[in-house]
Amino acid sequence: MFRFFRQIRQQLLGDGKNTKYLKYALGEIILVVIGILLALQINNWNEDRKSRNFEVEMLQQIRVNLLQDRIALSQIAENGNRALRAADSILSVTKEHDSLPFWLARFMHFSRFQPLTNGYEVLKSKGLDQIHNKELRFKLGTYYDDRIKFIGQAIKDIEWEFINAWLPILKRNVVSFTFGESAVLKDYSIFTKEGLERNNIVMNKDNYRGSVVYIEEGLLLIDSLLEIIDQELKK
Repeated sequence: MFRFFRQIRQQLLGDGKNTKYLKYALGEIILVVIGILLALQINNWNEDRKSRNFEVEMLQQIRVNLLQDRIALSQIAENGNRALRAADSILSVTKEHDSLPFWLARFMHFSRFQPLTNGYEVLKSKGLDQIHNKELRFKLGTYYDDRIKFIGQAIKDIEWEFINAWLPILKRNVVSFTFGESAVLKDYSIFTKEGLERNNIVMNKDNYRGSVVYIEEGLLLIDSLLEIIDQELKK
């Protein structure tokens, strides 16, 4: 094509048609500029399409991760609330009672939480600016870089309490123990009178209460994230 244009320019110059040559040359320059701009625009469209495809893929993966986290955290919160009810029931008993094995098993309990972060980690490796919604970027960072750390630590504190406080008591007093269901002990009086074991229940109850608060806040944030993600995926 450039050879064709060059032949036309040479012919016009050879015929002494300078004015036509200048007009033609100007037109040729305009065509070249238009071609370059079109090529750039096509390239930008392709890059935008690739960026959007990546964003959608990441949002879909993060959505799946958040839904799984929500299921796990909802169950842990339920266990925590059950433990709080068990603590109140144990502390209200002042003498041995048939219900103590039931309530003790529900209190001497812990859960584990492993958040699913693979979608967010891939996104971070490419840059959070791949997500165009600023509110969504902020809330993703809040959940993954802040909130789940507090939740995870609160849940680990309860496990630590089980291992270091309740397990030694069980080893000394247990007759039979089914995790989360029944704790039959030799001597229940350690829980019906003032002492270290009863104080442990009071302290551990506060850990449960704190973990439930953190989890419920996390669930609210997950719900907000899911709502924004669904809106973004509909675009």
